[in-house]
Amino acid sequence: MSTPARIGVMLPRDLLAGHVIDFVQRAEQLGFHEVWVVEDLGYRGGIAQAAVALGCTTSIRIGVGILPAAARNVAFTAMEIATLEALHPGRLDVGIGHGVPDWMASLGIWPRTPLTFLDGYAQSLSALLRGDAVTLAEGADPVALDPSALPPTVPPIVLGVRGPRSLADDAQQVRARLDELDSAGTTDHVLIPVGDDPVDALDSLAGVLPAA
Repeated sequence: MSTPARIGVMLPRDLLAGHVIDFVQRAEQLGFHEVWVVEDLGYRGGIAQAAVALGCTTSIRIGVGILPAAARNVAFTAMEIATLEALHPGRLDVGIGHGVPDWMASLGIWPRTPLTFLDGYAQSLSALLRGDAVTLAEGADPVALDPSALPPTVPPIVLGVRGPRSLADDAQQVRARLDELDSAGTTDHVLIPVGDDPVDALDSLAGVLPAA
């Protein structure tokens, strides 16, 4: 017997703040597997949204996507992710990526070598969350999370990229982690609600959910 598809839903980036909790809680009530929050320049921060979404629900997974790597020092990203995972174990997925090039360039943070930067960022982030010490700058002291801050497990970290070179680089890491991601229960499909009332639109999207 095939395993039922795991269906997630994306929280619209322009949903009014007063409706965010209603949206996430309704998604959980309807039986969606996951809600993905969006971090787009000029809208809302992904980590803050994830904290709210995890705090107002009990079982649904929350995905953060996609965090632009160049926008945050990796040590502080690790601290934030470790805190969320420790407070809500087993319910967090984290996406990191290059970010939209024009947006990153407007901030003055587009890396000179995006692929190399993202690869190093992903490796450092995973290492920090495992409790390893990482040297982030030549000649600097290694950095590590305090043992009291480490999460019980490292949440799934996926790369959100596009373009042939990025996808090829991502594929190497994806192949190495397919079993891990599958055992963690990551989502197969993510739907985007549309309409004047995204909360109400969830009820229509729920028609695609597998029968309980």
